[in-house]
Amino acid sequence: MPSPRTKRVLFIVGLLFLVVFVGALVGAYMISRDPGFAFENPNAFEADRFAKKLAKYENALTNQQKGFVRFSQAEINSYIRRSMTNRPAETNAGGLHLQRIGIGLANANLMVYTWAQCKALGLPLKFCVQRGFRIEQNGTNEWQMPLESFKVGEVEVPRRYWDSASAYLRPLDDSVIEQFAWRTNIQAILVRKNEISDHPELRLYTYKPIPAEDLR
Repeated sequence: MPSPRTKRVLFIVGLLFLVVFVGALVGAYMISRDPGFAFENPNAFEADRFAKKLAKYENALTNQQKGFVRFSQAEINSYIRRSMTNRPAETNAGGLHLQRIGIGLANANLMVYTWAQCKALGLPLKFCVQRGFRIEQNGTNEWQMPLESFKVGEVEVPRRYWDSASAYLRPLDDSVIEQFAWRTNIQAILVRKNEISDHPELRLYTYKPIPAEDLR
């Protein structure tokens, strides 16, 4: 028969194991929570509209014509869905498995949603990374999109871990970025509400600086 002291030790060890186990389950649940992003029914029609507008933008840029094109959130995500086929990526680089990508437009920000899967303790763990990027451009300077927010599921990632977390997720990002090489030709970029629908839209300009009236 175990002594009373041994029983107490076993009880404490068992209790600690239970706490750790429950904590791991809660953490996995919070990380795997889906944000419920509205894709707005991606379809071939919207994807075609995006492709045609992009072709017009590139043509105007080549011919040095001043202007801009506007993309709705539905057009962007329809184009991504067709380009990436929104099915798991062929690669499992870094133990990560890409499932789909979504872009959200809000004020002057871009929200990038990345759904992926990895293995934790030998079990599949699905999760969604939510990253907010703030568009910055002053005058004729090059535009930048610094990272402004970072969440995995319902868990806020502390700023001090952003670099290491981004490095871990790079295999997912690389498979997306290589599909959009045209982004390097963009002179200026802006997110503003459409004057008619009042919905946010992404604008790509063939020139800079962006007119002051567009920035209001």
